[in-house]
Amino acid sequence: MTIFLSAFAFAGMACVGVASAEGAQNDLNCDDFSSQAEAQAALDRDPSDPNNLDGDGDGIACENGSTGPPQVPVQPRGGVDTGGTGGDTGTGSELVVLGGIGGLVLIGAGAAVTVRRRNQE
Repeated sequence: MTIFLSAFAFAGMACVGVASAEGAQNDLNCDDFSSQAEAQAALDRDPSDPNNLDGDGDGIACENGSTGPPQVPVQPRGGVDTGGTGGDTGTGSELVVLGGIGGLVLIGAGAAVTVRRRNQE
């Protein structure tokens, strides 16, 4: 029983760690870099572009010049039509969390079956 509880706790911690690592990976945007060259280096290190530094997929990071802190003290307010598709902007971490919960349920069910079989013997 102690082994089961340890395995259950370890699986739970592993799932939480995966979910938080997934969220931490998608924290960067063009404003987090001091120059376009720095953003380009980050894109070159990971061409899968998890931070969406290359919005149009041409291999050039932050080409609209929005790197570093804003150059004007007042930013415009209101929406701007960017012509985007308005698709899903989720990071995928929701699936990681749901998968982790599903894994914990399966581990719990397997442990319950094991305990029940041992008690019947």
